[in-house]
Amino acid sequence: MDVETVRIGGAYLSIDSILIVAMILVTLVTFSLFYPLHALGSRDAGDLHRHTVASSLGVNVPMTIVFAFVLSAFFGGLAGVLLTPLISTSAQTGLLMTLKGFTGAVLGGISSPVGSVIGGFMLGLIEAFATGFISSTYQNAIGLGLMILLLMARPQGLFTRTTRQA
Repeated sequence: MDVETVRIGGAYLSIDSILIVAMILVTLVTFSLFYPLHALGSRDAGDLHRHTVASSLGVNVPMTIVFAFVLSAFFGGLAGVLLTPLISTSAQTGLLMTLKGFTGAVLGGISSPVGSVIGGFMLGLIEAFATGFISSTYQNAIGLGLMILLLMARPQGLFTRTTRQA
């Protein structure tokens, strides 16, 4: 069974990989454009860490929390559907993908969806270069070590602005 590839620069990419990147970009653009305009998105942008304040402003806090979990489950399911053709599954696959996803999100900034996706791409490139130049044995250790260093140096991530709180 031949895998169709496309050459971009000096790299060969499979059609599946290109489709995954395209779906990620379409999903990210759609989310970034429509979520802030939706009523729950604008309410979610508020400070829901203080439930009493949000409730007094008319925000249905339990519904907003449920909506956030549903949206999270949708994106997690979409990621699983997109990655299934590329990776073989085992008992440890979920843990490894969760750690890589969390590392990418921390790298880009947990509170920034665009930053999280960019952080995931950066993590993938760093791990690919580490595999090529050092050894594939240390691929996961380098990614997790990078996350630890970043958390010590810039805990808010690379693409999140810091704000002062009163």
